Amino acid sequence: MKLSLLTGLIAATTLTSLSACNNTLPKQHDINTKPIITAKQAADASNHSDDTHTSTWGYNGAKGPNFWGNVSGNEQCKIGQEQSPINITSVLLDQHKAPKSTFGVSTLDVTNNGHTIVYTPRDDNNTTLIDGDVYTLKQFHYHTPSEHQISGINYPAELHFVHANKAGNLAVIGVMLNPTAALPALQGLADSSVAASHGNPTAINAPTIDIAKLIPSDSSFYHYAGSLTTPPCSEKVQWYVASRPLAVSQAELVTLTSLYNGNNRPVQPQRTRNVTLIK
Repeated sequence: MKLSLLTGLIAATTLTSLSACNNTLPKQHDINTKPIITAKQAADASNHSDDTHTSTWGYNGAKGPNFWGNVSGNEQCKIGQEQSPINITSVLLDQHKAPKSTFGVSTLDVTNNGHTIVYTPRDDNNTTLIDGDVYTLKQFHYHTPSEHQISGINYPAELHFVHANKAGNLAVIGVMLNPTAALPALQGLADSSVAASHGNPTAINAPTIDIAKLIPSDSSFYHYAGSLTTPPCSEKVQWYVASRPLAVSQAELVTLTSLYNGNNRPVQPQRTRNVTLIK
């Protein structure tokens, strides 16, 4: 039996957690047996479509998500069968262990790529262990509102932590932002994001940030096989969406949304894919 995500009495900025029981334990998507992506796709993922500000794609009008797949090289955005993001409405329990991130204090390069603000660690010391395989954090960025939905509801914002292992396989950790308490680490990012304005497209050096503070502690994860959420929409990406949101302040969110608001791809059909809950 699938677990349903309850949407009952949802406050404007909070969501309920899931509740029910399950005695079916399906096999986890095996990330180590997924075909690896091409070198070009790995580079795209590392930059997460780090295009110039004269990009051929965007989030509105003739360059919006409905037209991404019409551009040569971006066909997966239209014909892909395992696209992201999705609306998470029910899950299956899974016995695999949740990803274990070992993040720490890092100096970041902060870049406004015309679609979001990208934060790139200058070192390779931030890693996540997934099914015994080490994935290195390549960069992270945000979308407002969230790209993934929980029972049809968007959070105000979502952080994406883009990882790759030595074989070039990709994994992304998604973290929802919920305006309930101040988070000093995010304020530092917000301040550097303002400095990386549209008029300053070159990377700037941000103050050192404890990236570990940006991942909710002791969270379980919703896991499914998906894609990048921006062109070229490459598939074979393993998604881990934290079930616990990260508490941030309203002021911090206002700063982020003042730079980008509405840079979220609409949810895509789930089709026959399972979403599993791993703890």
